[in-house]
Amino acid sequence: MLTESHASRFFSAAILSLLLVVGCSQKSGSRSTKIPEGLALGSVAGTLGATGELPLTLKTSHKVLGLQFELVWDTSMVTLGEPKMSAANEHMSVRANNTGGGREKVLVFNMQGKSMDLTDSEVLTIPVTFKSALVGETPIRMTEVVVAGPKAAQLRVPIQNGAVILNGGAGS
Repeated sequence: MLTESHASRFFSAAILSLLLVVGCSQKSGSRSTKIPEGLALGSVAGTLGATGELPLTLKTSHKVLGLQFELVWDTSMVTLGEPKMSAANEHMSVRANNTGGGREKVLVFNMQGKSMDLTDSEVLTIPVTFKSALVGETPIRMTEVVVAGPKAAQLRVPIQNGAVILNGGAGS
C-alpha cells in the first residue's frame, strides 16, 4: 500500500530525475548566445586534433561596407584556417594573409560598394584546428581594427576578443 510518505518520496525522486535529465541535456560549457554590441570574436572548444569554427559577429546600427583587422594567437595551441563569409554575406569578399608568428591580417570588402547584412550578426567564421592536449583557455585577439562605413568613414564600435577552450587530448 502506498502511504503519503511513500508518495511524497516518489514525487520528490521524480522531480529530481527530471531536473537531472534536463540539466544533462544542456550543452556542456555552453555560453550565452546574446550577441554583444560591436565587433566580437566568439569562442570555440575542442580537444587535440579536433576542428571547430570561431564565429565573428558584428552588431551595429550603422551601415558597414568593410572590415580590416589582424588576428593574434598562440600557434602552439591552435592553427587558424582561411576565414569564410556567412551565407548572408556571401556578396562580400574576404582575404587573409598569414604573416607568420601567430598573426593574420584579414580584409572584408565588396567591390560594388554593397554593405554587410547584419540581420543575424554573424559575419564570418574562422576554422580552428586544436594542436594541444592541454586543458585551459587561450585568447584570440583582434588588433589594428578598422570598421568602415559609407565613404570609407571609420566607425567606432566596441571590440571583444575571443577564446579557444582546450579540453585536453582526444579521449582524456
